[in-house]
Amino acid sequence: MKLEIEDIVDFARGAAFLGVGGGGDPHIGRLFCEHTMQTHGAPEVVDLADLPHDANVYTIAMMGAPTVMVEKLCCGEDAELAISKLEARTGKKATHILACEIGGINATLPIAMASKRGIPLINADGMGRAFPEIQMVTFNVYGVPITPMVIANDQMESVLVEANSAKAAEDIGRAVAMRMGLAVMLSCYPMSGADAKRTAVGHD
Repeated sequence: MKLEIEDIVDFARGAAFLGVGGGGDPHIGRLFCEHTMQTHGAPEVVDLADLPHDANVYTIAMMGAPTVMVEKLCCGEDAELAISKLEARTGKKATHILACEIGGINATLPIAMASKRGIPLINADGMGRAFPEIQMVTFNVYGVPITPMVIANDQMESVLVEANSAKAAEDIGRAVAMRMGLAVMLSCYPMSGADAKRTAVGHD
């Protein structure tokens, strides 16, 4: 299955509904997503059942104050930097992209990154909606480590976070985000396909 540009308006509307007031305005994410898909093409979408056990699954999300993105908009290269730095840390190249949450701007950002990288997007996430903190996901509930985690900003600065718990990573991440412009990209919970199948909220 592929998501086409024509699908993104309805997708963003659903992301706003599932965001229940959180997760940021998906309109900005929709514009960024449509631009990326026009440049790189539509990403393939795979269900959890079809995900290889040995897949290298990476997440991408925005952390910080969503209203800042009205002013800063989406860079795109910062999200790419976050994933690339995490790949360098783990020594594993991403084969699939997975959303942390399916509400707000963080629902459309993974589509854009799957399109940009030419790799499949998994039809799942870690919440089934939008929550305010990155430890509030099923990945954490079922024991997938949140770190190593990489945070990057639009100045192409990045920070590698190692923490003893998901809550500690959240607290460190918020402090870093404040110093890096109040809206940053992060990639965390790197996992195998088997772990994604075991812990993600599927939408098939």
